[in-house]
Amino acid sequence: MKILRLTFIGLLAGFILSILAGRSIWLEMRVNTGLLLPLAAVITIIAGTFSTRQVPTLAAIGMEIFLVCLLLFVYGWDPDALLIIPASTFKEGFFLSAFDVRTLNSILAAVFLAGNAVLFNPPESSRHWYRRRPPSGFRTDRPDPSP
Repeated sequence: MKILRLTFIGLLAGFILSILAGRSIWLEMRVNTGLLLPLAAVITIIAGTFSTRQVPTLAAIGMEIFLVCLLLFVYGWDPDALLIIPASTFKEGFFLSAFDVRTLNSILAAVFLAGNAVLFNPPESSRHWYRRRPPSGFRTDRPDPSP
């Protein structure tokens, strides 16, 4: 579950970086900015694997909101651009030339829905944040270890 969460956060970061890098004409002409998607995902997975801390859900939600605002700011309210640009960036970044834009939009929608499902599913360690106590009539021979 941790790897899926890190992959989703890495893809969000990659999309943000790719859109920002695509604003530079000089950089866009020399580098495939779509490669920032898998690069950011791999870096996030590697860094998150060795980290003991978990990325807060609020940070990932903030990244999603920032990505939507950035898309609207950069491409405006043009529905054609909003449907073509993210899919073509994904297509260039992962070298998926066999797929058309409609299929890639479906894949992106599925990735973002699955990513949000993983994001809002709390990890096993935080599900039982309270200490379970025995029922009131239950007697134990050992004293209660809580302070």
